[in-house]
Amino acid sequence: MKEIESKTSAKIITDTFVRIFLIFSLLITIIVSGIVAFTSLQIRKSEGAALLNSVQTAATNGQVNWDEFKLDSEKDEKATFVRLTSPSGQREESQGTTNFLKSRKSWGNFSLLRDDIFLYSSKTSKNGTKAELWLNINVVVKSMIRAILVIIAVMIFLFFLALILIQKAARTISQPLTDIVVATDGKDVKQVPVSKNPLEVHQLSQSFNRLLNQLNQKIENEQQFVSDASHELRTPVAAIRGHVNLLKRRWHEHPEIVDESLSYIDEESMRMKVLIENLLTISRGNHLEMKKKELT
Repeated sequence: MKEIESKTSAKIITDTFVRIFLIFSLLITIIVSGIVAFTSLQIRKSEGAALLNSVQTAATNGQVNWDEFKLDSEKDEKATFVRLTSPSGQREESQGTTNFLKSRKSWGNFSLLRDDIFLYSSKTSKNGTKAELWLNINVVVKSMIRAILVIIAVMIFLFFLALILIQKAARTISQPLTDIVVATDGKDVKQVPVSKNPLEVHQLSQSFNRLLNQLNQKIENEQQFVSDASHELRTPVAAIRGHVNLLKRRWHEHPEIVDESLSYIDEESMRMKVLIENLLTISRGNHLEMKKKELT
């Protein structure tokens, strides 16, 4: 079974922030770049629709002069291509349209020619003339790429700025817990440090201190009990040992001391028995139930 890695609260907070920030950044990038692409594409579509109207108007009035429409871009982009088809099937195309249609790769309304992307649209006039337009939308792609790069740059800056702040806040939260661990690492722990913030750690530290006070008081009581018991038992034991030694040395020479010593030993042993019973009663004092009785 794989062992689960233990993490500090600061590590957990930082990792959670990184995940949330990455998800947030991804969503912002998708949304903003989508809005930029949609807006730019709508503008280009409007320009394309206006171009189709102009071409159809020119075709209705007579011969189309393609140079008037400036289909070549001023920004070193490939041309936008137009083709007119009359009701009789006669076609008239802008410069390079035939080669473009032979070389392009088409996916639905989109066409790709090397590094250029084109959007197809068409319109049929009232007299039956069909105008087809392959609109260069590289400017849309470039706008979207610029938006993505700007968002990424801003997000990277915000990420490191927020990461510094999050790590600082995480250390502020975890440091009191670390101080408690360090304080309780010693053998003799009287109190743990109490921090004001965060509130949960403050309350936890106070609870630890109350528990430590109770434990220390119990330890002191037990030590005092052992000391008192040792002191109380030392006297009868010494007396018994003294009479036993006396009997060992002189009971042959003075048989009359035997009865006296045995009587004394019996009294002291009974005294020890009562003392031990009292000590046991005292040691069980925390478990005894107290009954209150009114005195008259």
